Amino acid sequence: ETGSINLAAERLFMSQSQLSSSVRALEKELGADIFIRSNKGISLTPFGEEFLPYIASVLTQISQIKRLEKYGANVSKLSIVNGGFRFVSDIVSTMYNKYSSSGICIEVYDYPGLKPIDIVANQIADIGVFRIWSHQKGIVMKQIKSKDLQFFLLDTMPLTVIVGPRNPLFYNAQDVVSVNALLPYSPIQLSYMKYNPISSIYKNFPQLDTKNSIFCSSRNSLYEIIAKTDMYYITATPTCAYKRTEYYPNTRILTLEETGYFAQLGWIKHKSTVLSDVGEEFIQRLVDYF
Repeated sequence: ETGSINLAAERLFMSQSQLSSSVRALEKELGADIFIRSNKGISLTPFGEEFLPYIASVLTQISQIKRLEKYGANVSKLSIVNGGFRFVSDIVSTMYNKYSSSGICIEVYDYPGLKPIDIVANQIADIGVFRIWSHQKGIVMKQIKSKDLQFFLLDTMPLTVIVGPRNPLFYNAQDVVSVNALLPYSPIQLSYMKYNPISSIYKNFPQLDTKNSIFCSSRNSLYEIIAKTDMYYITATPTCAYKRTEYYPNTRILTLEETGYFAQLGWIKHKSTVLSDVGEEFIQRLVDYF
């Protein structure tokens, strides 16, 4: 969160040397580095990216145990891993407003791509919401089955492009544009998509190759940049869901015609997981968006 051992130590009210020693000891015990250290600060290694949700879950569970001791077992609980869809936050907010007087604890993990599969498979989260790209579907469904997960389809989505008010396509009379309409502009992508899954889509449209590109690790940064430039973002958007809730401010969703690609949006749970009443309600509210 801080990008700095010094700042993290200050937040934890401990010395920098004490925190550094603790982290080094943990890395030694795990046999792998969690952080990349440089003069500019620290960032997670690939192992650290994988390790983070597990340790976060442990800390959350410790916190929940303390809450049980304080408030008893009547507090409703639910954990969700979200693949980057704003309507999930809307549902969580609605459920908090409904149950806050009686007590509710909701964990929301945000992980892009296919990470929700592992998060749910390891039962860190009860429910996962994510998309499967058409050119990956066979492999991904085998992975879901091998991990004893169940996939429930919500929507099939065409390829879309997101633009902001500085891109002339923002003012297009139609909600559909061709790939060639993107030629004067440059793409922006999420960092994890450099290699998969969008990268293979770009390879099939070499005319979109430009000298300019931006890769962001944060969705918020990506959409802020779109709103302030003429860049575009190719994805697959559940437009029907965003008729009920706001998409990112100062952006417009346009469908890309005749690309041959699509994605399926769905939710997953482990076969052994029996959803609580609030879990069932969350799913019903999710389904209602479609």
